[in-house]
Amino acid sequence: MTSVHPLSQAEADRVFSQEDRAQAAKPYKRQIANMKQRAYRTSLKASAALDAWFSRLGTVEDVLDYEREAEAQQILVGRIAGMEATLKRITGE
Repeated sequence: MTSVHPLSQAEADRVFSQEDRAQAAKPYKRQIANMKQRAYRTSLKASAALDAWFSRLGTVEDVLDYEREAEAQQILVGRIAGMEATLKRITGE
């Protein structure tokens, strides 16, 4: 976690109002919500692939599908964490 120099944070607090911060945070909130939805859909695909693997007709391709979806979800979750950290920095929480 990076820290902000106290003087620059005080300057930012002086220059930017809460309304300015809320306005700047809106696009990030939308992006985070969209990314969470994508991560949820990716987890459903991964679960379906894993269920297919454990079925009687499961194939190696099912495992590969699971790995691809699980990796995509991990990447999305990392991006969500980064966006949430940026949002906290913008809003001053």
